[in-house]
Formats: sequence, C-alpha cells, structure tokens
Amino acid sequence: MTDYQDFDIPEFGKNPLIDALPIFLDKTGLLAKTLAPPTFNPEEKTHDDLRRDIYTERLDDCIIPNNKFYKAYKKIFKLLLKSYKYRNPLNIDTKALLNHIASKGKNVPYPKTLLNKTAGAYFLTGLSGMGKSYMIDNILSIAFKQVLSHTDYKGTKLNFKQLVYVKFNCPSDASRRVVCLNFFRAVDEAIGTNYVYENKNKNIPIPDLELNMKKVCLIHHIGLIIIDELQNLSMAKAGGAKAAMNFFESFSNEIKVSFLFIGTYDSYDIYSGSFKTARRMAKDGTIDLEQPVITDPVWNQLVDVLWQYQWVEKPIPMNSDIKKLLYKLTQGVTFCTVSLLKFANIYAIENDEESITEQTIYNAYKEEFKLLMPSLDALHDENYGAYDDLMPLAIRRMLQRKKQRSTPMDDLESDISDEDIASVIQSTTDENKIDKFQRKKRLKESTQDVYNRLESSGFFITDLNSI
Repeated sequence: MTDYQDFDIPEFGKNPLIDALPIFLDKTGLLAKTLAPPTFNPEEKTHDDLRRDIYTERLDDCIIPNNKFYKAYKKIFKLLLKSYKYRNPLNIDTKALLNHIASKGKNVPYPKTLLNKTAGAYFLTGLSGMGKSYMIDNILSIAFKQVLSHTDYKGTKLNFKQLVYVKFNCPSDASRRVVCLNFFRAVDEAIGTNYVYENKNKNIPIPDLELNMKKVCLIHHIGLIIIDELQNLSMAKAGGAKAAMNFFESFSNEIKVSFLFIGTYDSYDIYSGSFKTARRMAKDGTIDLEQPVITDPVWNQLVDVLWQYQWVEKPIPMNSDIKKLLYKLTQGVTFCTVSLLKFANIYAIENDEESITEQTIYNAYKEEFKLLMPSLDALHDENYGAYDDLMPLAIRRMLQRKKQRSTPMDDLESDISDEDIASVIQSTTDENKIDKFQRKKRLKESTQDVYNRLESSGFFITDLNSI
C-alpha cells in the first residue's frame, strides 16, 4: 500500500501521483542515503591472497556521492513534478487525454486545458568513464520506488500501478523501431507486462509503435523516460537523429511526460546545428561531468576515501606524490581512478609487497591499463581529435564556431610535425582537419615510428624513476 504525503506547493497538491512520491531529501540526507563505502574489515588483511583479491572487487560497487549527485536528484524530482502536474488521474482531462491518444483523435478532442503546457527535458553529458549512468542508476534505486500501487487516496478508491520511471538505452544503430522495443522491454521488466511480444512484429509500422508507446505511458502513469547512450543517435542514417528527436518532442508535448537524456560528448553532433533540438534536449538544463583538474575537491575526496580501503598488510598514508601520480595516470577519470586503486591492491598482494607505493601503482598501471593508455595519453596531451568522445564541449563549440566562419581547406601539407598537430588542436578552423591530421600522420608511420610513439608515452617503462 502506498503512503501519501501532502505536497504543500499549491500547483502540485491533491494529486495521488505526486503525493505518492517520496519526501524530498535535503543535500545532507541524500548524500547520507546514497553513500555506500565498500565493506571492509581490517582483519581481512590477514586472509589468503585469493580472498583478498576478491575483496578488492568491492571497490567497483561502492558509491561515493558528490555535489552533482544532489543536483541530478533535484532535477529528477522536478522532472517528475512537471510530468504529473497535468496528468492527475482524478481529473477528467487526464482520462480524455488517454481516450484522445487511443482513438488517434477521432473520438475525443485534445483537452484544451493541456494546450501549451509542457513537461521537462534534461541532458546529462560528460567525459566517458565519469559515471553518468552509474550516478543516475544509484539515485533512482536509492531515492525513488519505481512502481507504486494505488488503492485508496483520501477516501477515493483507486486501482492502478504508477510506473515512476523507465530507463533504457538508445540502440547502437539508432533504429527508431528498436528504441520503441527497448522502451516496451523496460516497462515489461518493471511491472511484468508483455508489451515487447505484442509489438515485435516487424510489419507493425513505426508510427503505430510510437502510438503504442504513448498509450502505455498514459495507462501506467509513467513520470520520467530516461534514454541512455544518446550519442548513438549521431550514427543514425541521414535524418534519423532529427526524426527521433522530433518524436521525443511530440511525445513529451502531447502526453506531458518528461525526458532525461544521457550521452557522451559525441551527442554534441545531434544538437549543435539546431537550436530547436538543443532546446528539446535541455529545457531544464544540463549537467556536464567533465574531466576534473588535479585540485578538484570532488576527485580528491574520492581518492582520499578509497585510499582507506586497502587489503594489504602494511598500508601507508596518502601523500601528495601518490596523489599526483594517480592523477597523471588516470587523468581524474572516475572509472580509471577506481580501477587503478583496485589493481594496485591486487598487484601488491600478488607480488608480496604488502604496501601500495608509487612504484606499485605505476606497475599496476603498466600491467592492466594497456588498452586505456592511448586515450589517457590523448587526454593528458589535450589531443582531443584522436578520440571524439574525449573532446570537451567547450572545445567542440570553439571548433564549430570557427568552422562556420572558415573556408574549407582542400588539402593539408603532407609533412606534419608534432608542433603542427598541437597548433591545429589549439587554433584549427575546421574540426575535420584534426581527424585528417591524425589519419595522415598515422598512415605515414613505420613499425619503428609506432614503437617510438609507444615508448615515448611510457608504454614500455617498468621503472617509475625513469618517467
């Protein structure tokens, strides 16, 4: 049975969908509720190597919330309020809206009271590996119930389930059909329905699938639709991204449901050329989980907290040299920072060192980060053209502005130095030139050139003192 609160903001009152939401948490309350350090017992340091190795996996599952957790939580709460404000199940217009959608507008006109009313839209972006999806998943699971059952609201008998949110991924091929099916699958998993089976027939036209999405959203009182991996839309066929965003916009406007979009910096290609699209994606703002600098208090807090959890027998205190090395090797990326500390634990245990030193951290990095080294080197060197999902929004905007003011260059000089590459990244007038420089330089490399490049990045170094 659902417990109701009396939401004391007049425009949101007397609405079971809103009163059923959890009581809003202040910043201290949310951070305390979401904080989940790894399970740790000092006695575990004396256990055998295999057990201690397994214990380090707990670092992957711990939650160390920061200020942006609270900002994202507030945004989600406000998106839900905007969704439910105009869809009170006790109001006749809400029932009229469902009948209008179900009959494709033939039997019931669109409720006049809902004209020009809008739900919300919010965009969460950031560097790959900074924990965008992880943050949202944890906020949802800890601060909200996904399914709420309604039977009696202040003496009024009810009989329905409220699906507070659904979250699914934009498919890798950006197919609108698969977007619909992913939505139905998320609903099925939450409340045990069978919408995927009912809609998987390939002969069903996409407009009908999209209409069915709207009906499902209204029937189950969905408050928030969260679409992750939005950057996949940038890979859609010509016009595909525009068509998808047009649908999301009409979906939100017609049935008053809020959207939360999550994507890497590659999502920039979707909205950079259209103010209308940008407005659709971020009516209620944007959070950018960008790469932190070494003095960033959030990153420093993360490192200081995680350093307390070591399964080596002789842990040493954190010091500035260790922290500088951690930042240099991980560039402050959350995923990389957590992973490297985990691997450092394992390396120290496997090699009977029983302390995590600078050399231990570097050795673990050399052993476990081989696939990540090139992209981390690109971050360190600000060589954003090498990896599209690493290029910050500020750089993308600068390149876009210069591109719009420039005349396309027909060709580039064949003799390209490292200084030329750095110059292009800083002042190029066309984003495509970065990719062209990279391709030309790499195509010219001999086997020795490749070896020299890897060696210069530290790929073959085993002695920390030599870097």
